[in-house]
Amino acid sequence: MPDSDASPRRHPFDLDPRFGAALLPFGVGDPSDAHVDLDDDGLRVRFGFFSLATPVRNLAGAQLTGPFRAVKALGARLSLADRGVTFGSATERGGLFRLRQVSV
Repeated sequence: MPDSDASPRRHPFDLDPRFGAALLPFGVGDPSDAHVDLDDDGLRVRFGFFSLATPVRNLAGAQLTGPFRAVKALGARLSLADRGVTFGSATERGGLFRLRQVSV
């Protein structure tokens, strides 16, 4: 059955121009390089050279967070402590997505 709202809703990352040079090693040079797509099938994140995809049923929740210090916010990294992943492009705010299961 066709879904009238089947196209993904794209949410671009906030790219703080002060940190443009710091984001280039991650492959983030302009807004088309960093975004979140959300639709009925799932969540897909593109952050330069990095990406993440998970089905909607794996999302446990989401919230806005911040502000952050630049050293903790910028770039892409995996946390071994909580098995979380960070994609950061600005310090003022960020999006936190909680997942039911994480597999690497």
